[in-house]
Amino acid sequence: MSVRKLIKTVAAMLAALMVFMMSSGFKSEVRADGNPDSVRQFVERLYRETLGREADEDGAADWTNRLLSGGSTGADVAFGFIFSDECRALTVENSDYVQVLYRAMLGREADEAGLNSWVSFLNAGHPRSNVFAGFVNSPEFTGLCTEYGIVRGNRRYVNPDLPMIALTFDDGPSGRTSELIDCLQSRGAAATFFVVGMNAERYTDTLARMRRAGCEIGNHTYDHTYLTRLSVTDIQGELGTVNDIVRAATGTGTTVLRPPGGYHNETVDAVAGMPLIMWSIDTRDWQTRSTQATIDHVLGNVHDGDIILMHDIYSTTIDAALYLIPELQRRGYQLVTVSELAEYRGGAQDGVAYYRFRP
Repeated sequence: MSVRKLIKTVAAMLAALMVFMMSSGFKSEVRADGNPDSVRQFVERLYRETLGREADEDGAADWTNRLLSGGSTGADVAFGFIFSDECRALTVENSDYVQVLYRAMLGREADEAGLNSWVSFLNAGHPRSNVFAGFVNSPEFTGLCTEYGIVRGNRRYVNPDLPMIALTFDDGPSGRTSELIDCLQSRGAAATFFVVGMNAERYTDTLARMRRAGCEIGNHTYDHTYLTRLSVTDIQGELGTVNDIVRAATGTGTTVLRPPGGYHNETVDAVAGMPLIMWSIDTRDWQTRSTQATIDHVLGNVHDGDIILMHDIYSTTIDAALYLIPELQRRGYQLVTVSELAEYRGGAQDGVAYYRFRP
């Protein structure tokens, strides 16, 4: 088989998997009855197979607790190891990266045909995260997680050549945020939730569900305070408190920042420690409180690379989003997290504000 045919075969397999997930109501939580010892063994094998060394006590205990608490899935933990700086240094060559995936996630050495297919796919310019998604969603990784008694989780395949947008929701979580997560998960989609700490600490189970569903959790301060009015110490306190709440619920902190009102300055930029995410489409759902107005505004203005601003604290917005998610997919848009959108469109730097990520 030619290299071109190998690449097309792998791409077709991943695309078919994505369609299956969307059409079959695919759920990310593949559960089994485990115990602390078996979960610890899963973590220890990841140390051996991805980093080539034995586990250190503190690190192994932390990863094990994340899995036992339900804050992280097998896919989350595998991602943490495989995309760590330590593992990246060991897998500079694409062939090394694929071989690590086979050993760590399938429990075996790579077969020649599979190795050649995946390496050709990577050499053609496809991101490593898409290859990782193919391994996560495989029956073999499912079986491995079941064997160790952990929640498998999933990763979505994103086609960098197709249109993609980021739905973002501010000010939650709320009592209906779980409905959004259900809809996104059943459609093989994801969103970014910019949470405020005072709501996040009331809905810690929802935070854990966001993470398990492959959604992104962003920082929107503890009490929606305009950061430009605060000192450096107070900015750090606002953001740090939210990070602590999210980390306690999910095992990891927030990844992106949306300053309330979009207000930021040089001080905020310097202190943020993560990209600042603005928006290209403001639905003004907080003002209209109209499901139809929100739907019409999004569908009438959306383009590839847009970041759409909504608020999951309004029931009218939840209703709008439950309609928009399948409709936007029907119109050919992949629904991705902000960080995924950035990854495929040139990346994002800490302390820099972004409004969209055009092709």
